[in-house]
Amino acid sequence: MHEERTMIIRMIEEGKITAEQGLALLEALEQSQPQSQAAPTLEQQEDQDEEHELSESGQAAEWTSTFDASRIERMEFTAYDGSIKYQTWDESYTEVKVTFRELNGWSVRALNEWLNQSILVSRSEERYIWTMKPADNDRDRELENGIVITIHVPETQSFEYFKATTMNGTLKIDKLLSETAELTTNNGAIKMNDTRLENLKSTSMNGAIKLESGIMETAELKTTNGKIHVSGKYEKLNCHTTNGKIALHDLIAEQVDLHTQNGNIDAAAAFEQMACKTQNGAISVQVRRSGETEQRKETFNGELMSELQAETQNGAINIVYEEGVIGVCGEFKFSRGRASCMLNGETFADMQGEGDNQTIAFRQGDEEYHRLDVTTSNGAIHVETIPVKNLLPS
Repeated sequence: MHEERTMIIRMIEEGKITAEQGLALLEALEQSQPQSQAAPTLEQQEDQDEEHELSESGQAAEWTSTFDASRIERMEFTAYDGSIKYQTWDESYTEVKVTFRELNGWSVRALNEWLNQSILVSRSEERYIWTMKPADNDRDRELENGIVITIHVPETQSFEYFKATTMNGTLKIDKLLSETAELTTNNGAIKMNDTRLENLKSTSMNGAIKLESGIMETAELKTTNGKIHVSGKYEKLNCHTTNGKIALHDLIAEQVDLHTQNGNIDAAAAFEQMACKTQNGAISVQVRRSGETEQRKETFNGELMSELQAETQNGAINIVYEEGVIGVCGEFKFSRGRASCMLNGETFADMQGEGDNQTIAFRQGDEEYHRLDVTTSNGAIHVETIPVKNLLPS
């Protein structure tokens, strides 16, 4: 597959096929490859979770611990196999519950004994560390595959540090309050909703990462094979995937860094600085306004309101500003494809690439509110304004 991709890219660079034809071939090549069983999509994993939840009546064994976590500052969970779920509830105590489905040939007594022997808990007044020992034989591995660890905490519970790690399984985290959080899985999706953190580090080798309605100072999301989807409010957001799409919606941030090797980038966001980079994929950015950007405009002191860098080797780049925007300036670097900029009905750049490296600098008026630097070797560049009512809802 690597050799075929390299050949397609070389054909684009040599002008034997157009950039659009090359992208179509790359997409067809990706679709022709069988999906790895170790890397389910977020949607597939959610379906599996739902099936598991519906089958709770058939669960054969469980391990449960309840305690007062009001003074606990650090909470850590490590499961070498199995999914981890974190939720809040309206009770005043914390509950950790481990369950798995019924397995033929196993008695309830044997399953419960195995759970009690496999789970280790270390607890002090300020720390709670939960660990499931790694499987050392085929029998234990068979059991661990069906495990779900569910953590329920009071709605107001907060931590200084929270960590959840599993080798094979999903992480679903809802309404976590913590200064710092680390979430890691090798094979599985990570989904977070309505989380309030200062610092987040989330890593998956094979699986999607979805972060909805987050409020954080810094968030670092990294996966090798999987899509990244983010919404919320951040000071600094860093998203990195090797093979997968990055999508942002309803997002406000000061600094955003997006990087994928093979995949598209789609972003609808209000930001101060954003850098988008992909090797094989298109980039589409909607530069949105927010209450913060409007306030900064009223007190403008010569600093840029937004700065956007977009770069791809093989793919088109489309940038959209809201109608009425002023003070856009920047530079296009391209080889093949058309580069154009039309803002509020006025054309500021329009050139067709012929294969040589070309550069166009443009400036809308005297003000410099929005800086834009765009680079592509094989693809078109298009910058335009659209009425707010016509923009896709964030």
